[in-house]
Amino acid sequence: MSIEAIDRGDLPPNWDPEKKERTWVHHVQTGDRGWFVKRNGKTVVHLDRPVEALRPTDGFVIDTEYRPLNRTQIAKVQFAADQELCKAMGIRLSTQKTWADLTSKEKILWLNEGPDDPVQRAKLFKFIHGAIGDLAR
Repeated sequence: MSIEAIDRGDLPPNWDPEKKERTWVHHVQTGDRGWFVKRNGKTVVHLDRPVEALRPTDGFVIDTEYRPLNRTQIAKVQFAADQELCKAMGIRLSTQKTWADLTSKEKILWLNEGPDDPVQRAKLFKFIHGAIGDLAR
């Protein structure tokens, strides 16, 4: 359902669509996902988060295909899998950083290149991208 249809419809001032009736949208700059709701008579975007986080509709576009992840979310999965693979193979990393501990530069490097060695880590990185990369917008 478009913003215009929600605004001109006979919906109550505080309206949430049924889960199967949600119009999924994403923000063109941040990639945030959500769906349209009405609060106090105004159409806003309810972000896809466990708490009610509302945003104005500016910058949000309707999803034309189902792509629930962004590149950063896939990189986080790749990073976590790499950490677990290293533990399982007994590879001791120079630092035990979590994704949150990485600098922006390190995150971008990981997004673009993944681990630099050994071969198995690079294979896992590529495998995960191949398996779920098409879910990214």
